[in-house]
Amino acid sequence: MPPSSSTFGPLLSIPDDSLFRLAAAVRLGELNNYTCPSSVPEYRYVRQHYGSFSVVYIVRLNRAFRAVIRIPVTGWGDGWTPVAVRAMESQVATLRLLKLHTEIPIPEVYSYDTTINNAIGAPYICMSFIPGRDLGDVWFDPDLPTPLEERRVRAMKAIARSCAELAELGSFPKIGSLFMDGQEATVGPCYHWSSEGNNKWRVVESGPYDTAHAYFKDHYVPSSSEDTENWGNAKERVIRQTVLPLFPSGRSSGGFVLSHPDLDRQNIKLNDDGSLSGIIDWDLAHTQPPCVGYCKYPFFITRDWYEPNRSPEQDLRDEVDTNSPRELQRFRMQYNHAMGQAMNGADGCEFTKKSHIWEAFMRASASYMCHWPVVCIKLLQEATHLDNFQDATSLLSNIGWGGADWQMIKGQLEDYLARD
Repeated sequence: MPPSSSTFGPLLSIPDDSLFRLAAAVRLGELNNYTCPSSVPEYRYVRQHYGSFSVVYIVRLNRAFRAVIRIPVTGWGDGWTPVAVRAMESQVATLRLLKLHTEIPIPEVYSYDTTINNAIGAPYICMSFIPGRDLGDVWFDPDLPTPLEERRVRAMKAIARSCAELAELGSFPKIGSLFMDGQEATVGPCYHWSSEGNNKWRVVESGPYDTAHAYFKDHYVPSSSEDTENWGNAKERVIRQTVLPLFPSGRSSGGFVLSHPDLDRQNIKLNDDGSLSGIIDWDLAHTQPPCVGYCKYPFFITRDWYEPNRSPEQDLRDEVDTNSPRELQRFRMQYNHAMGQAMNGADGCEFTKKSHIWEAFMRASASYMCHWPVVCIKLLQEATHLDNFQDATSLLSNIGWGGADWQMIKGQLEDYLARD
């Protein structure tokens, strides 16, 4: 689908010449005085990309220099608020902190501007271009020279090694976004996208938080008015009364750690042999409890926890770019092993094994964007050894109505979550 003008407004129609002049100023190092050159090289082009929350212009000057100019979806009209400004400042600080302390292949920030008083009339981050293809393209392409399984294993090992490097940042005393104070990192509020309806978004802030439970107390989304009474009761019992009290808090394991906010296919760039080219899109990253921190599984190998109506053997050959639950379980075992090797047995790697469960419930409890019954049904399937989606759905409904032996089921859920 084409991008919506009601969402992105004038950000979709920034003149190419303005983008060229900004990129040329960056190339020449003239941004301190913002003296844009009177001319730009003849060989040049602009490609526009967009996601849910940003517009990206890839600008090429000459044959050797490419820059990425990234503009947040809130960067126009009344969406550009002081909170949105601070969120961008945190993103820049996070990228620069990673460049300073790790070898993770991420974009280098050339310049940024949190005002609209510049050549393109919008807030932006100008950064280096990361080559490579989206992970999904390399992960599923049957025609590349390197065998498919070899590619996948190489990719998982490389992602695990890069994520393990986040341990170099150490731990932090609170859940929140990072800012730079000289060479030191400080923790500020968390930033989140909030829908305003009519295809408009706003950045909101909350926290920082001393504990995971304080975070959940502030972000827990009760059942919506569209849920029937039994579904609302089921959510309260499974998520709020059972899962969240068992959620491992960072305080008992040395603090909170930085992790990528959306480690999925579109944000991981690979070469054709499966080697890692880069990890992009660190928007709104903040520290997390270690159980959903840098040791967690990438999202693309946890999709079965959001689609439990698939049978374990379903290979889904009729669907594009999809692995079966059986395959995803195997990938998680391989990634768990790769993370253990990358961490060399250090504290934290023990969280990988169940990170997909904790992250699923973190999404389900604190976001309207995750369909929470799906996650609860998957947990019931796993914990009570039910064979299919329909039986687990019926059980969840009975939990809501009070027709099931809730104390026995609650004990099964607690045992499953506590099991090594």
